[in-house]
Amino acid sequence: FQAARAMRDAAAMAQAITQAMSSQTKQQIEQQSAQTGASTSVPDVMTPAEAAAYLRVSEDDVMALIESGELKARRIGSQVRISKAVIDEFLKG
Repeated sequence: FQAARAMRDAAAMAQAITQAMSSQTKQQIEQQSAQTGASTSVPDVMTPAEAAAYLRVSEDDVMALIESGELKARRIGSQVRISKAVIDEFLKG
């Protein structure tokens, strides 16, 4: 009887810990989302690195698309800039 009671108590404690951790994790995710959501607005003009992050691909992939002519971009001196509107149009196909 004591073993069953100890197992029940352990299960209840594990459930309470899991719920507390889930609540804490949820709060952390919400806080991170709130913090990053305010600061991660997509700029109208992007560098290849920013475009890669926006598209969730590598910067090399973005540069390959630009060099192949599939993605329009502008060179300003040695720098490359891509319009968000161009990227969104590219994604539409």
